[in-house]
Order: sequence, then C-alpha cells, then structure tokens
Amino acid sequence: MGVLKLFVSVAYAVHARPSLVTRSSLDELAATYVKFGYVGDRKTLVKFIRNWAKELQNRVLNVSDQEIDRLAETNADLANKLRTIKRKKDSKQFEMAAEWFAQPKWETGSGIFPDFLLAADSQPTFGNGALLELKDSKGDAVASFNSTIPTRRKSLLEAKRISGSTMVPHAGQLFDYPLSAASDYLSRQRACFYFVRTRSNDNQRVRLALVEGSFYETLPKEQLLEQIWKQILDESGMPPSEQPPIIEFLGHLEQGDIAQSREIERASIRPRLRLVAEVHGDANLHAYPEIPERTFNLILKRELDYDERWLVQEMQRDGIADARIVQRGSEQFIVLKSNSVELRIRYLVITHKRNGEHIVLQYVLPR
Repeated sequence: MGVLKLFVSVAYAVHARPSLVTRSSLDELAATYVKFGYVGDRKTLVKFIRNWAKELQNRVLNVSDQEIDRLAETNADLANKLRTIKRKKDSKQFEMAAEWFAQPKWETGSGIFPDFLLAADSQPTFGNGALLELKDSKGDAVASFNSTIPTRRKSLLEAKRISGSTMVPHAGQLFDYPLSAASDYLSRQRACFYFVRTRSNDNQRVRLALVEGSFYETLPKEQLLEQIWKQILDESGMPPSEQPPIIEFLGHLEQGDIAQSREIERASIRPRLRLVAEVHGDANLHAYPEIPERTFNLILKRELDYDERWLVQEMQRDGIADARIVQRGSEQFIVLKSNSVELRIRYLVITHKRNGEHIVLQYVLPR
C-alpha cells in the first residue's frame, strides 16, 4: 500500500470520529493506515506495535532454513537477522518487537528520521515504501525541520547517514522480507512525505496535510548547503575569489557530519552545530488561500500525466476499488465509497510560489 491509501485511511478515520482531528496525536492518526515497516513513537503506539510484531514473528518463523541459506548467498546480513530470530524464539527473554527495532527497550521513542516507514508492497503503488515525517504545530507556521533537510526523495541509506542509526533500515528489512531481499532495497530513492498539522488545538482553525517533499525542496540539497557556506564565508569577510575551493570541500559534508558532537582537546564540553530548517512563508501550504481551515489535504508535485484520472487509477491499484470522478459545476471531486460510507474529495491544482503546480486532494473535515 502507498501514500494514497494512507491519505484515504486517515480521511475515513476522521470522517467516523471528527474529534480525532485535534484530540489525537499525529502518530495515532497516521496509525490508522496500519501497515508500517518502522514506527518511531513506539511509546504512544505500544498496542499497535505488539500486534504487528506478532504478525511479523509468524512470517519470519515460517521462512524455511533452506530459504535463508539461499538468501545468505546474496544478502548475508539479512539472512543472519532471520536466523537470529528463529534461534531466539524459544528463549524466555525473546520479544519480537525488540528484535524488530534492534532495541531491548523498544517502547521508548527513537526521535530519529523518519517517524514512519510505509511497508513495502509487491504492487507498484504510488509512494510505496515512502518515508513519513510528522510536523505538528499549535500556531499557523509549519514546525521546523530539526533532524533533516526536507527533500522529495531519500533512500534508507541516506536516512541512516542522517540519523547515525541503523534502526530504520534494520526494521524495514525485517518487516518487508522477502521484498527487502532486493539488491536495491536500501539504496533506492523513496518518496518523502510530511504529515503536517497547524492550529492543532483549535477545532475551528485546524488544518491537516499529507504533503510531498517537493513542496519544501525547491533547490537541490547540495545547492542549498553550498549557499549556506557561501553566506557564512561572506559574513566572515573572506574574499569571494578565495571561497570556491573551501565551499567545494564543505559541500562534501553530510548533514550528519555537520551535526555530530565534537571532541575538542582540553575542552570540558562537546560542541556541535545544529542545522535547523524553518519553512519559508512561500512554502507554508496552510497559508495558501486554496487550503482553508478544517480541511485535510494531499499535496503532490504535478507531473506531465498527473491528473484526476491518474489519481483514480492509482487509488484502484492501491486497493481503493470504488473511486469515481464527479463534476459539480466548475469543481471536480473524486468520490470514494467503502462499506456504504461515502467520501467526497475535491480535486484542484495550486501553483507553488517557488516550485510550480501541485495537485491537491481536499477533504473537508466534518464537525
């Protein structure tokens, strides 16, 4: 399942219980999607994790030793993870959730990027296996990005470098097996989505959005970092003619390299630089007039063949069978129906002030 299924799952959840919009955490709202390869806030979602850990354990224990031996020829690391679980399963101390997240005290939240990893699917659904980060705010501004610069795509290897932790790729490989046996599982570029809420405590002015990273990445990350270094060197007084080789060297630094704590001889502190990204007003989607209060929006970069027909096609591929296009005057809607419950979702296109056209699916939150 992919991002469209995530959007529709949350929409149905808040349709059934409108109070969830402000009374639930974003983690709890996202969990209505159900199937994740990794979950960051495990303290909030303990019951959710236990249920899926049991399902994962059953799947792993059903993998034959012969299959693991064959896997070892191409992916020894993943084969060893499966063998370890099968070997430990009868131990009194065995707990599948701890193995899933490679953390004995798994109930604690990790606080690393991303907050969720959508489970992989054999169907080529849109946003299959996407990275999901949550951004919650009591005001009108989108919460800052403290752990990573937002981008449209990242791989699990990039997520590992950013966080300095192997937890996300480890959890994803276990949960997504056998799909995770693919040679490019860790290196492939995945969609990055951000689950954004503003005015989180205000029932009248709350806004929700599931937004593609393209809304924030209007410059490639490498160019962005180069411009940061250039401005710093300008402010230091360094002549522009002397800057290029230094900027070139600094440009090779990963975000994790910049932010790590430093051991300084004779220093009694370990200083570190913190790279925080604040959302520019032009990229605050909730400030756009097309995104009114009390709406839940899915926002995607508009590509050549992305339109309402493409969306219906992708929804059907994602298991949302009853989806149809309806015209009402000058407005278009995609109407969904499941178990006699009907949702009407508006389709529109907005123009990002710095990054072109974006598709919007907009669900008006019930009161």
